[in-house]
Amino acid sequence: IEAMQRWLGTSDSTSPQISITEEMIGDETYFNIQTDENIFQDYPFVAAKDVYDRYVILPAQLSSTNTWRTVLPVDKNITAKIGFAATDEAGNLSTKFINYLPDDKFIDNTDPGYQEIRGNWTTSSNSAWYVDSRIAGIQPNDSAIARWSIAVDQSTNYSLFIQVPDVENPASKIKTKLTDGNNSINLKEFSVPLIPGEWIYIGTAPLIAGNNYTLNITAINNGAAIVNFASDVLNISALIRERELKPSDEIIDFGPISQQDTASFTLTIENHGINDLILSDIQSYANYVFTTSELPLTISGMSSTEITIKFFEQELGPKVDTLYLISNDPLNPVYNIPCFANIETPFYIVDNEDTSNYSESGTWSTSVTQAFGNSSRYSYIGQNPRAYAEFSIKLQHSGNYNIQMIVPKTVNSTDQAWYILNIGGVPTDSIMIDQNLNSSNWIDLFTHYLPSNTTVSVKVLDSGSSNAGPVLRADAVKFQMLDGISSMENNLSGNIPNEFILMQNYPNPFNPATKIKFSIPTSSQTPLLGKERGRGEVVKIIIYDILGREITTLLNKPMPAGIYEVEFNAANLPSGIYFYRLNAGDFSETKKMILLR
Repeated sequence: IEAMQRWLGTSDSTSPQISITEEMIGDETYFNIQTDENIFQDYPFVAAKDVYDRYVILPAQLSSTNTWRTVLPVDKNITAKIGFAATDEAGNLSTKFINYLPDDKFIDNTDPGYQEIRGNWTTSSNSAWYVDSRIAGIQPNDSAIARWSIAVDQSTNYSLFIQVPDVENPASKIKTKLTDGNNSINLKEFSVPLIPGEWIYIGTAPLIAGNNYTLNITAINNGAAIVNFASDVLNISALIRERELKPSDEIIDFGPISQQDTASFTLTIENHGINDLILSDIQSYANYVFTTSELPLTISGMSSTEITIKFFEQELGPKVDTLYLISNDPLNPVYNIPCFANIETPFYIVDNEDTSNYSESGTWSTSVTQAFGNSSRYSYIGQNPRAYAEFSIKLQHSGNYNIQMIVPKTVNSTDQAWYILNIGGVPTDSIMIDQNLNSSNWIDLFTHYLPSNTTVSVKVLDSGSSNAGPVLRADAVKFQMLDGISSMENNLSGNIPNEFILMQNYPNPFNPATKIKFSIPTSSQTPLLGKERGRGEVVKIIIYDILGREITTLLNKPMPAGIYEVEFNAANLPSGIYFYRLNAGDFSETKKMILLR
């Protein structure tokens, strides 16, 4: 500014005077801005902030000398604040603000408005806000009370939030109460520890300017051990949303999905408004993504709920879809979430936490380090008898498989871990692996043809000849088909199948028609049961709804050995989950399908 004024040869240090008038057209408000002198900009800078914490620049047009009118209107019902700025030709700046709602107020534990009514409190450098917090250690059957004094400059509704740091053994029973000296309002109660580092909503109430309010937060210990309660900061905000949908994830990455499997994802949907949010529908662009949660769904004010999102597609390769969350959110009635997945040839993973398919011999311990799942297992080598872990599975489909293992990142594991492949209880192949090399990555063990409905296992064994670390590790084993189900079907199509196979319907989800493929073998374990001599098996395919009620019979006739496909058209049925069952001889199998309109 000084340089400009010297260059202009002026000593003008007086800022321009700004006057503002509102122009109302229904719920829309325009602003007329006038200055008492020429300004440097083409028009004054105007910005608006609303209750959703959105900031918008409002351009303006010259309407007369040193007078401008904003081009875009604002909705005063949700506008919190308007700011105006103008600089004269000498560089002197003026600003002006219109506050429709007051700015947020924060009361920290170091401020005069904070006090402690009950309990033994100490100062802690562990804080969520500013430099420190106050910690109360609460004895069994005792309590601690912190109090904030609140005064507001404008009468309106306010929402109250608190934020606390992380503490050991936090109190889980917490009550909040707001009072003006005469009347009290019980706000939110908590029966679980407060989430540290997040703004935690405790209630909304009308506050009147000139009144003195106090907020009491009481932490209660009904247990047998000492608990801790941290007191840090209170936020008083007049920026109140009616409804606002906020998902926990802006992008959903399902990662690798086994072909013909359906992946699931739990999506948390929060309502940041004070009124009920109604999630009326969930749709997707490519129909890969869908939900099994019942809709419509009501999410009460300042709360959240979880819904299950699923991804299904049979074609191999990377897939992209967009999930549409449709609600009565006034700003975002259709909320878009990109979804990604990679469809791989069918694979099955057995983890150390899969108690039905994982077993051990010897002394093993749990490690919090892991490459897959939530944990891994380890055993010290040199036990007598030698320790081993075994991962077992019965595969749904016969085919050529690549079998891999994974262990956590490690430098102290054996370099002579003996992996043995068993098919139907018969040792078929083996390999010695250094568990330290490329640890935390999937490592190839075997490539082998594996039959369906036969127990296949991979045993990892202390070989007794380790030259490296003292630990044998076990985390997960992956069985991945090399040629895929579609290739298997093509192979079957040129030959008479030797087993019953009921394929997953395709497409799934579907609207309104889908196809069901199945195979009938040359013979049955019960040659006369359900078979008409010389004409093959009597094959039935029946459709059921989610309550188990029979919808229709697609097929009911004798069929010779071969591969077949039937179509199911659900044009007259509502969206939902349905089941189809194949009965032939003593073979019976049921699969689920989803009709999504």
